[in-house]
Amino acid sequence: MAEVLAHYASSSHLISLRLARAQTLEDIADAARGMTDLVRQLHAQGAKMSYLMELVSALNSRVMARVFEQVVPEEFRDRLCLLLLGSEGRREQILKTDQDNALILADGFDWPGLPAAMQRFSEALARIGYPPCPGQVMVNNPHWRLDQTAWRERFAQWSRVADGQTSLDLAIVLDARPVAGNTALYESLLPSLRALGKDAILLRYLADATLSKGNPLTWRGQVREAEGRADLKRGGVFPLVHGLRTLALKHGIAHRNSFDRCASLVAAGAMDAELGRDVPQALAVLMRLRLGQQLADLDAGCVPGNGVDVAALRRLDRELLRDALRVVNGFKEHVQSEFHLGA
Repeated sequence: MAEVLAHYASSSHLISLRLARAQTLEDIADAARGMTDLVRQLHAQGAKMSYLMELVSALNSRVMARVFEQVVPEEFRDRLCLLLLGSEGRREQILKTDQDNALILADGFDWPGLPAAMQRFSEALARIGYPPCPGQVMVNNPHWRLDQTAWRERFAQWSRVADGQTSLDLAIVLDARPVAGNTALYESLLPSLRALGKDAILLRYLADATLSKGNPLTWRGQVREAEGRADLKRGGVFPLVHGLRTLALKHGIAHRNSFDRCASLVAAGAMDAELGRDVPQALAVLMRLRLGQQLADLDAGCVPGNGVDVAALRRLDRELLRDALRVVNGFKEHVQSEFHLGA
């Protein structure tokens, strides 16, 4: 049966079955090893980016939840909530990248074994293939492991002290998605988090980061490169994702996924239909080209990153890339106007 499922379901269902049956951390790691091959197969078949992201996100969520169950005794799980942040929180992660996660504790919950359990959690994810976050945005860091009251106090602090670090931390949390434990703990914090969308000063700091990466195109309209590669995250993906995230906060949109945020902004009249059509198309192009380069780098034995060898792209893909980056610049102008930011 496992062989039949692997043949007819491109191994995604088989991975899910293995994760469901896993009894140890080693079992979970074994099940997760097939995910990169699954991505490579689906990418080669021309699968839509939205399908790829949703499928991989569902599998990643199962991996995280199963590891959480292995390190947290059942009697404590109802007093904790595990959050995925960043691209995984938005359901936009495809290949395994840095761990970005946080933990909410119920007020009054005291478990002396919690720090050690969260250390095991982070170490287990690293063994499975999710590298530690360079900025230590992980549950083994006490800064990202707080009870409900402490999280609300942090939100209030962000409102009082609006600066670069505040906007960075807030951006990370805005993408949070609960995947294990008691999700009601996360829902109890949402009113305080969404109230930050009424703080005009904080929103300006947050929005300013959208413009901070420079123009991804040269004055001649060519893709800007460094050392033979164009950084598609810096020049394209980040401005789109972060700008949509900031606009969603301002307009009270609860969606985490960038494509859903964009559609909701158009529906709310916060973005015109033409830009609302072009932005998700541009984001999909950037993500597809980046993924293709990352898979090629893996095949070559290199560490995958965000840089794409523009010269190696097909002519059509180079044209699509330039068009996508023009959309990025147009979107940045929209954000600049929306938040009254300087040039």
